[in-house]
Amino acid sequence: MPTTKADHIVLTAPDLATGIAHIESALGVSLSPRRGGEHAGHGTHNALLNLGDDFYLEILAINPAAPVPSHPRLFGLSSADLSGVRVHHWIARSDDVHAAAEAAKAAGFDVGSPKPMARGDLHWHLTLRDDGGLAADGAFPSLIQWGVTHPHPVAPGLPDVGARLVRLEIRHPRAEELKKAFVAAGLDDARVVVSDAAGPVLSAVISTPTGEHTLS
Repeated sequence: MPTTKADHIVLTAPDLATGIAHIESALGVSLSPRRGGEHAGHGTHNALLNLGDDFYLEILAINPAAPVPSHPRLFGLSSADLSGVRVHHWIARSDDVHAAAEAAKAAGFDVGSPKPMARGDLHWHLTLRDDGGLAADGAFPSLIQWGVTHPHPVAPGLPDVGARLVRLEIRHPRAEELKKAFVAAGLDDARVVVSDAAGPVLSAVISTPTGEHTLS
């Protein structure tokens, strides 16, 4: 069985500057100097915030300077509501992304198949669906396996501003199915809390030097 852990949360924004300003105001921390970059061929770019323990926050937006891709943008951005800043999705890293993806699919959550990606000197495989959709409306994570040279974005020196993930709260009408699928995919992370709700809702409780803050 693969070993899988929560890796990062994805917040979408109408543009990257708006997303950065929102997070800095909401958490009382600075993303300067900004780390992140472009996703070549996908028409998106990002900014990152270190949340400790090999976990981070990603602000993701459409890159207006990049060509429009011929395929759906990452994580359903082609059809997502980008009018505000919100927790849109989350990613879990696995030591065997192919096995974890197959286990998720067998449990009823199609995350797609692992595709090679790169940004600068970072390389990874990420599960993507051909239709650009997300399993369980984003409540089930996309799966990632980082490369060997730089095994994680936090490792090369993403600044630590004292922010930490306390818990990732997932509310979904298929809560019990999600829990079983997490086990099947080898996901074991006490910070991920799943509960039943009428509609899918993702929120992240983050502690910073100014206290605990909830992003949703």
